[in-house]
Amino acid sequence: MESLADSLRPPWLRLRLLLVTGGWGFLFFRAVVLFRPDSSLLPTYSSDDAIPLLMANEPNTTPFSLFFYGQDRFGAWPFLIARALGWLGHFSWSPELLSAYLILFMFAAAWPLWALAGKTDFIVPGYLAALLLNPVVRVERHPYGWQASTLIWTWWALRRLSSDRRSRAWFVAASISSVLAVWISPLSGIILFVIAMLEWTRSRKTTRLEAASGKMFLTLMIPPAIGVCVEMTLRAWFHHYSWLRFHYSYAVPMVLDSRHLLENASAMCHVLLARPWWAAQIAIVCVAGVSLWILFSRPRRSSSPAISEDLLDTLTVGCAATCVLTFVAAMAVSHVRENGYHERYLTLSHLFGGIGAVAAVGAALPLRKISGRLKSGFYLALALVLTASIALRLPRFQHNPTYAELKAGATWLASQPMPVVLGGYWGTYVFAALALPARVIPIPVEEDYQRTPWTIDAIHRAETVVISAYRNNRFGPADKPDRWVADRNEFFECTDAAGWSKGSVTFWVYVNATKQSVPISSVLDWDACGEKSLSIAVGGIQSGELVYWTRPPRPNLEVVGEGEQGRTRVPDALEHGTRMTGYLFNKGAPITRITLQPIEHRKGCLLEAIAVFKR
Repeated sequence: MESLADSLRPPWLRLRLLLVTGGWGFLFFRAVVLFRPDSSLLPTYSSDDAIPLLMANEPNTTPFSLFFYGQDRFGAWPFLIARALGWLGHFSWSPELLSAYLILFMFAAAWPLWALAGKTDFIVPGYLAALLLNPVVRVERHPYGWQASTLIWTWWALRRLSSDRRSRAWFVAASISSVLAVWISPLSGIILFVIAMLEWTRSRKTTRLEAASGKMFLTLMIPPAIGVCVEMTLRAWFHHYSWLRFHYSYAVPMVLDSRHLLENASAMCHVLLARPWWAAQIAIVCVAGVSLWILFSRPRRSSSPAISEDLLDTLTVGCAATCVLTFVAAMAVSHVRENGYHERYLTLSHLFGGIGAVAAVGAALPLRKISGRLKSGFYLALALVLTASIALRLPRFQHNPTYAELKAGATWLASQPMPVVLGGYWGTYVFAALALPARVIPIPVEEDYQRTPWTIDAIHRAETVVISAYRNNRFGPADKPDRWVADRNEFFECTDAAGWSKGSVTFWVYVNATKQSVPISSVLDWDACGEKSLSIAVGGIQSGELVYWTRPPRPNLEVVGEGEQGRTRVPDALEHGTRMTGYLFNKGAPITRITLQPIEHRKGCLLEAIAVFKR
């Protein structure tokens, strides 16, 4: 009978794999369709989403490409791989293709997880359920989808290495995957050290060789250590290059928030409890404690391989440890508090909490004494039920109308002769990405964050720029922006050329008028609400315009033009905008000097820019 069962086992295993793979493939294609960038199920496509797409299509690779543009918290190897694939395949990445790339990478991690769980079939749909219920994981702007999947692959490599510490192939695989996991997020280094210790503990239960135990511990600790060292080297290289090239290190401050630990813990608890699965996450921590005690107290199984329940115990403990470490990290660093305790910082807690809950349920089922065939059949039935439940609960796809507006705006920008777009952070990079493979140069305004500092110089060469009013009021109302705009010592005037508008997206065409301005010395330290007046030499002009920019409320000034023989001229016209104020001198004798005299006295009246233009 035993030989008959053994002979039937491979076809039965193939049938199980066929059914589980079929469910996996069905959910994968559903996820690709449902969670496209134009889906209403995701946050509206933004400049944060655009940066990965720009990185995947960037033709030049420098040390600045090693991390997410403009910060060192998020390793960029997924986009470097995408860039290499695009170069080899001679294609450009689109938002839809990059989204499918992320979903495929996350879904693929179900199979090493299946091996970690002792080939229990229900863990595959259980993982996919936890994945699909967590919207932050599905967005490539964040590292968590890449990080979670890489952690699972690394865990599997460490498991195989613990089974055969002399295998050079698995040592290399564990080292490479550890580098990728830590590169994507430094927190992965701590998690991997804990997982390596857990795997060492599990391996001790299957061997009698005490002398080999110390060597195994060292072998398992080396790959995470390599990952940490490589990540630190890459980060230092990134900082050094950024400082030399852009005079700024782009280092995100990550310091221990020791004065706010209790406040942070309370805030993050509220974030955790706001999610519907918080009870399961807390429960698996308790179950993990019991499982850890069982791992240490259960007699060794030196003569037989570990059964699936033992492996589910180990998986539960590892997932619980990841949840706890993620929560502690979110509580301990100031970066989380400064960003409003956003729920994305607990993404790994939510995801591994779901995986751990599924593993804990499987480990708690009283199936240890039944036959392997019945147990496999029960696990397969449970997997099919879970797959069907996920498929029924997935919502229908709905288009996000804003995405269509953004795409249309990017297409219009790409049709311009020299497409340089100036606007807020949220209204520049998004159009540059959606216009690909056509080139649009994004330039966020001077006070906003710059993720592509090499594009800034284009503002000094551009004869015209397109002003983007999308999610930005710096230039005034979208339907009537300021006639004059200043940025980085360049001055632009709105032209009569028709702009473009659709829904929430509005563009205006401005011409560079810097060459028409009269050279004047820097006066930006002058207090426009102080006691002293400001006198500007203009070299004798008959027709001109004085324009200055300041944040509201604007100062109250008396402006007078002075001629060579002491004659004075008052402005012929006055124009107020959101930030600009213009005084037009159009009729009368030439003036050599313009004087600005403060009328009211208050604080905070420094000018952002000032210029005089010849007419």
